[in-house]
Amino acid sequence: SKCDFRRRDQFYYTASPREASVLREEYLLRHHIGLDCRWIKGDDCMEDFSFPCAGGMMMTNGGAEFNAVKFCRDLADWVTIRGGTVYEGTRVDVIEAGGGDRFVCRCGTRKITAAKVVDARGGEVLQKRPQLGQRISVFSIATEPISVFRGWPDRCLIRNRDEGTLLRTTPDGRILFCGEASSHLSPDGRLGAVDGD
Repeated sequence: SKCDFRRRDQFYYTASPREASVLREEYLLRHHIGLDCRWIKGDDCMEDFSFPCAGGMMMTNGGAEFNAVKFCRDLADWVTIRGGTVYEGTRVDVIEAGGGDRFVCRCGTRKITAAKVVDARGGEVLQKRPQLGQRISVFSIATEPISVFRGWPDRCLIRNRDEGTLLRTTPDGRILFCGEASSHLSPDGRLGAVDGD
């Protein structure tokens, strides 16, 4: 898929002094095996970034990005060309193992049986926030285009270890905030409200 894939530098940080020591150990391991990264102490963070942190590592080419919409469209086209069916917009309540190498997706009173299923529900969010249960919506927020990015060196990817969120920019100059989740869903599964914090 030609989905605008490119490698990006990534700043992986924490605001917690206790987590900073754990993240520093990860940095030392990465550095030891020859990965290109540098440690940024909490005091020095404000020199490079516009927010405080307890510590973090800047990893050269430590992340990547691509256009997820293009990728999903290409994936759907690929599946359709090979005889598969795409159930776009169908809310799946449960995915369970069927007989043999099959899966059963329960969608209300209907069921879909498939040999392969792409599950994009944001399972990592459920692991970090089990209190949300299965009825969550993981979302991203995009700004209008911005011309100047002060306090954001080279528009690197910024990953928060504490929250599991990611900040990145788009080729047209928007900021994209990814990985937030909400359990405030309407009966049809749409995001109903976002906590202002």
